[in-house]
Amino acid sequence: LRERGDLTAAAERLQAAVRAHPDLWGVHRALGEVHLQAKRSPEAVRAFTRAVELEPRDWQSRFHLGMLLRGRGRLAEATEHLERVIAAKPDHWAAYEELGYVLLRQGKLEEAEAKAGAVLRVKPEAPEGHVLLALVGWRRGETDDTLAECAWVLGERPDDLTALTLQALALWKLGEKQQVRRIMTQLAQRQPELFNPQAFCRQVLCTPGDGEPIQQLLRRHRYLLLPMR
Repeated sequence: LRERGDLTAAAERLQAAVRAHPDLWGVHRALGEVHLQAKRSPEAVRAFTRAVELEPRDWQSRFHLGMLLRGRGRLAEATEHLERVIAAKPDHWAAYEELGYVLLRQGKLEEAEAKAGAVLRVKPEAPEGHVLLALVGWRRGETDDTLAECAWVLGERPDDLTALTLQALALWKLGEKQQVRRIMTQLAQRQPELFNPQAFCRQVLCTPGDGEPIQQLLRRHRYLLLPMR
């Protein structure tokens, strides 16, 4: 059912299996994966939590749990789960990446940079490590480094949402308004269901609420989001 994309039916069948076999951690993990695929975050958190309660060495469920908790702002809990995954599986590059985002949210830029380095040490070709480095560079105000990392990522993944947005912000800082308009138009046209600049800046760039937050900049220049005539 899951392979056919019928996630509702798959979840119902797995929920029945959970009721019949509540102590089987693998069933809870499978249910969590279906909820995750269906973007039902609270249900996925509950399922993965139960899976790791029953089997603390279920590293895949623990990783998913850390990722979801990070997205929900529960950073201390996310850190605990991700660090346990890394301790057990030091080659789990995605756990380093997720922990890097936690550290970025906490303003720990040097530690986040180190986690990006760990991603690239384990998987040298991973664009994810360069995305994280670009975000660290942006938070530090290092425009040239941000653009260099974005260029590397976009050479591998031309539609990468984070790299395109960071590139636009860095170019705006340099006064390259026409390039910014082109990039923002590309974002709005190609990924309209994902592109929410205010949410992006709040959740990923961790823009502070004082000074000159990027949210204000984007609100003042909404025309950037409109298709070019």
